[in-house]
Amino acid sequence: MKGLFRKDKLLIEISNLDKEKLYDVKITEYSDKRTKTMNSYYWVLVTQLANVLRTSKDELHAELIKRYSQRDYISLLVNINPSDYFPYYEYQNTFKHNNNTFKSYLVFKRSSDMNKHEFSILLDGLISECKEVGINTMTPEEIAQLRYLEGER
Repeated sequence: MKGLFRKDKLLIEISNLDKEKLYDVKITEYSDKRTKTMNSYYWVLVTQLANVLRTSKDELHAELIKRYSQRDYISLLVNINPSDYFPYYEYQNTFKHNNNTFKSYLVFKRSSDMNKHEFSILLDGLISECKEVGINTMTPEEIAQLRYLEGER
């Protein structure tokens, strides 16, 4: 059993499982993910802007994530490397608490984990930056049409 289910349909599917078998189950709430079309458009613009700014796509993408992504504030023991857990983060400060030393960080949500709304904010920020340096972008109407075609209304 794999896929999206409303609660009533999920309960029916569960009741049909073999009672003698063990199952490894993970249930998460559905989140409307970014669309492939919007993701492709994002990377086209990242490539164009990176060329103008003479930087790499990956470096520009990391900067855009830090400017426009959702973020959280966390503290880790000083001996824990945040890059083992978070691809995008910024060191904030160091402090002591209960005889332990901690470092605090801002951690940023990866674009692949963003829902459509969060990804739209990232894309809108990129479009704004492209316009500032004279890169042609789609009109708001064309972007709205893409979103409509992908089912985002």
